[in-house]
Amino acid sequence: MEMTKFASSVALIVRRSLRCDEVYIDRAEEAGGIRILSRHEVTALHGGDAGLTGITIRDSETGEETDLDVEGGLFLAIGLAPNTGFLKDLVALNEQGEIVIDENGHTSVPGGVFAAGGDATCVKAKQIIVAAGDGGAKAALSAHEYFEELTGRPTEERAVCT
Repeated sequence: MEMTKFASSVALIVRRSLRCDEVYIDRAEEAGGIRILSRHEVTALHGGDAGLTGITIRDSETGEETDLDVEGGLFLAIGLAPNTGFLKDLVALNEQGEIVIDENGHTSVPGGVFAAGGDATCVKAKQIIVAAGDGGAKAALSAHEYFEELTGRPTEERAVCT
């Protein structure tokens, strides 16, 4: 929901059904500008040196593929297994197929592509709590900062640590 402050629309692509408290689904629907695409999977990412320009998704029930235009970026969170083969031409992957990220969830793509998750990324600790708490939070904050810079609309003062 944070991304709706910067984007005219947000697509939440979920491989199965959305598994969270109903209150979060209600909030997303009330916020407006959020499309929840259940039972879809990302099959391709499109772009080049300038960054990400589109995503192809497939409906798991019908097999129908849809192209989504992307202006801004992608926040990627993959579940338990590193199902990252579709990313091989977009972001740097290590020998294990994990997405190479820095300490704040930035990938090798400068145009707003972030990653989180202990099984999808090259983080040392593979526990869920580390991936969600540390990696997910850092990647989300990095994405938030990226959209602030992209849109020129900061939402709050930043504390700088030296």
